[in-house]
Amino acid sequence: MIDWYGDYAKIAFELFGDRVKFWITVNEPHLICHRGYGSTTMAPRLNMQGTGEYLCAKNLMLAHARAWHIYNDEYRSLQKGNISIYKRHLAHRENRKTLGGVVDSGPTPDATKYAIIGRTVFIPTPP
Repeated sequence: MIDWYGDYAKIAFELFGDRVKFWITVNEPHLICHRGYGSTTMAPRLNMQGTGEYLCAKNLMLAHARAWHIYNDEYRSLQKGNISIYKRHLAHRENRKTLGGVVDSGPTPDATKYAIIGRTVFIPTPP
């Protein structure tokens, strides 16, 4: 899936990069993983609390990283754009800044609730 997302991102950068200057790779990954994989309120409605949410978060972060690196290495110098992942609970605050392609505004009271989203990239997939 990660490779497919990278291929998809590359096509989007090639087709629309002359007009799009700010790319969002994944919109609100915590909602996708919690509501789609940890409950039944969003598709795919798997309700696999814990494991499903973890695997979703890991794969979304790896897909974001793949697209970010493709854009940074192959398109940024030509298209002069930006790329990020959108995390609403951080981005709505004042004084936003981008750190490694993640919109961030510093510590927030609910930031630890979604900390798994940022940590999953470094933990191997369970067998």
